[in-house]
Amino acid sequence: MAAEKTMTVARFAALVGAHGADPERWPAAERDAARGHLGATPPAEHLLAREARLDGLLETVPAPPPSSMLMGELLAAAPGPRRRLGAFLPLFAVWRPATALALAAVLGLAVGLYGPRRLEALALDVDMVAFAFTEADDEDGEGAAP
Repeated sequence: MAAEKTMTVARFAALVGAHGADPERWPAAERDAARGHLGATPPAEHLLAREARLDGLLETVPAPPPSSMLMGELLAAAPGPRRRLGAFLPLFAVWRPATALALAAVLGLAVGLYGPRRLEALALDVDMVAFAFTEADDEDGEGAAP
């Protein structure tokens, strides 16, 4: 509400001159005050109509292409291409498959060395559980079927 009291014709003219006639382009903090000033002041309506005509004319003008100097500045400021790991290791194309083969060999060795022991231990545990249940059935007199 305090912003509506401080909106003057000069401030409204500066606002419309800087942001155009479309209220959506006006700063949100001053938008309500400017709309209130627009409805209460005939000179503000005249300014808005004049700026609306100017906005319409400006929209019909095609945008010029960027200058070569601007394009050069933009390209100079743009980040360069990212370096890939292959740029640091010239034989990276050979290292990748060799690394995969080495990891597969290490995994195969680990499973080969430690795998059977674990499987035998698991098989013994299963046999012990089966034996325990067989003994329990025999004590009840029912016994396991042959």
